[in-house]
Amino acid sequence: MADSAQEWAQQPAPVADTDAAQGGGETSGRKKALIGDAEGYDAQTAAMAPPEPAQDAAHDAANEPVDIYEGPDDEPEQAGPEALTPIREAMLKQFQILEGKGIGDAEYEQVCSLASWNKLKASEAEAVRYNKEDYPAIIAAWQAEHGAKAAADEAYRKAHPRPFKKSEAKTTTCIAAQGVILKAALAATNMEIKPLPGQKDDPASFGPMARIEAKKRNAWVESKVGITQRPQVGDLLYLEMRGGEDKVQEQIDGENSAFSLYGMSQKRLEQQLAQATEAAKNASEAKAAAAAANVANIEGKIATLQAQHEARIQVLQKKLDEARVQTAARAGTEVEINAVQRRRGGLAFSHIGMFKSCSPELDANGVPTGREIWETFDGGQNVPGKVDDEGAKSNRRLYDPRTNEFSGAKAGPGGVMTQDGKTRWLGGWVNLDELATPKE
Repeated sequence: MADSAQEWAQQPAPVADTDAAQGGGETSGRKKALIGDAEGYDAQTAAMAPPEPAQDAAHDAANEPVDIYEGPDDEPEQAGPEALTPIREAMLKQFQILEGKGIGDAEYEQVCSLASWNKLKASEAEAVRYNKEDYPAIIAAWQAEHGAKAAADEAYRKAHPRPFKKSEAKTTTCIAAQGVILKAALAATNMEIKPLPGQKDDPASFGPMARIEAKKRNAWVESKVGITQRPQVGDLLYLEMRGGEDKVQEQIDGENSAFSLYGMSQKRLEQQLAQATEAAKNASEAKAAAAAANVANIEGKIATLQAQHEARIQVLQKKLDEARVQTAARAGTEVEINAVQRRRGGLAFSHIGMFKSCSPELDANGVPTGREIWETFDGGQNVPGKVDDEGAKSNRRLYDPRTNEFSGAKAGPGGVMTQDGKTRWLGGWVNLDELATPKE
């Protein structure tokens, strides 16, 4: 379970202009429960701080990150830790400390304590129960008392608003983990996020407001179709929902499914063809012509069916390409509005992760496919053995620069798949070297 379509945010959920807002809103109490107060951060920094220089070289070597990719001889070498800035080295150390940790582990307490997690899960279960058991009667009563007047009078409708269902968004810890890791790395290097005049909070947890907050500090890199620039170790990756594209993709996947009308019809005709072919082998000379004609007839039906299917897919593919243009146009258009709703417009937030490395994806013959394998480190992951399998770990994702999308397909061992299987738009990333500055 990787990045959720409804990743739980550390700020109130964004209000998208056409998509439903992703994730649930948050009170200051919830934020404190997940992230902790200043003392909690100090404790976490101490627990996650990099080893002291006095420790021996064997310890350092054992904790050195390993490049797991093998590319062509002419592939540029990945920069080693010696080439990284201190903040990026510190981020790698935090990845190692939290690798495979999750709810119930001491190392994960400052990301989300077991008590806080259980409380949140109980709240989610209560929302589901309320929507199923209580809401039908509540909305029926409102409709009987206020429905007609509310429909006819806008002022009356505002005074007697229609009751809403409770959010059933599922909590994950991607933003919480990212915030704790970044704060620990900043403390370990005696750095801070570039302060802004009049801003009291230090926005280390980058959720729906990532693009807006990073832009204020000239630390944002906007991604787009065909981009040649790539993140560096530790940069914060910002993934977004595609919206209309997903609906078209569902139609394409449905048409290609073995259980679609096309898939079932083709399977039935292929079975008939196999039977007719076998019958033709055993037919007497008198029946051979009729048997051959039957085989040809079935083959013709299969060819017609395939042509019709390909024509439908071409129409849907055109719709998908058009939707991609619309997604690209909407990306990055969100605006900050106030301290409560925070933002409006743009694409709906999906996930925040952290970059480790990338390399070309190769086919069976060693030829680049055009896609890239990105290794990331993410909270909100499926980590078996932890409470509710919730934790943080390294993942592989497939990125296609031709569409600026992360696909929902696995990339071998360690591959990650989005929780709902949908493709994600790469909004961009936060450049750590531009975000962080030495403390005065």
